[in-house]
Amino acid sequence: MKNKTIRFRISDEQYSEILNSASNSDKNLSDWIRESLKISSDKNLVEKKLLWVSEVQKLTREISRIGNNINQISKFANTRREFQEIENFTDLLDDIREKVHELR
Repeated sequence: MKNKTIRFRISDEQYSEILNSASNSDKNLSDWIRESLKISSDKNLVEKKLLWVSEVQKLTREISRIGNNINQISKFANTRREFQEIENFTDLLDDIREKVHELR
């Protein structure tokens, strides 16, 4: 039950802005003012959400950079075919191990 009234003074310009904003919503003036005050009182919550959005944007940029680095590494490895040299070296090491084992 709404039984309290809050009275305050505002300029003609502020009143016009409030009426304009309220008319652009689907709420009547009283409901719009109540909701606006509620949002303002939850400023801490709004600030936390803005901080969260900012952190998500930073993480998105960082993930994008990591993806770019992986792509560059892949391109470099495929262009130079160095992974084949590593496989050849591994095969050579296996052969050496076998010969050493045979010598024992």
